Amino acid sequence: MSEAKRGTQQIWVKCWVTLHCTQPTKYYLPLEDNKLLDLQKCLTLEDILRLDLTSCRLVTLSACETGITDFTSTSDEYIGLPSGFILAGSPNVVSTLWAVADISTAIFMIQFYQTLQQSDLSVVLALRQTQTWLREATVQDLLDWIDSCAVISEERRGQMKFTLQWGKTAESKPFSSPYFWAAFCAIGQIN
Repeated sequence: MSEAKRGTQQIWVKCWVTLHCTQPTKYYLPLEDNKLLDLQKCLTLEDILRLDLTSCRLVTLSACETGITDFTSTSDEYIGLPSGFILAGSPNVVSTLWAVADISTAIFMIQFYQTLQQSDLSVVLALRQTQTWLREATVQDLLDWIDSCAVISEERRGQMKFTLQWGKTAESKPFSSPYFWAAFCAIGQIN
């Protein structure tokens, strides 16, 4: 990963994470889509700490609970994936504090990256703007957004639209609950 990511400005990790119960530095990021987890094919926090991410502006960990640390040990509370990427040189990390829903997370992440690319906002302000946008978006707003979003495949577009419309009116705000947008947090540089 260090060779492939050298010079990369942004890294987006969207796989699930496992915390080793007895060793807080043993977080695992699966490197392949296997049904069985082979720990030899995982990127660990120890591996992350060996990376040189000084050219990377942002690491995004959009999977469930990527911002969680070992809550059973107060002495190791600061040890987690976000702090690992910060120590490896990335000035900003976006992660999640609880299990996140697939459709709202997909919409959130696409909009977040579009906001970053289309503005001069900092990571923190782009995250906040995206949170507000998702919270306030109506079903109709989201349907229009999906239709205009070039990065969503036609097949996925149909699935998303069906899910959004199921049992809702065009004026309802399906992601107004903090569950859908407040799990995302940023650590690192403010500007």
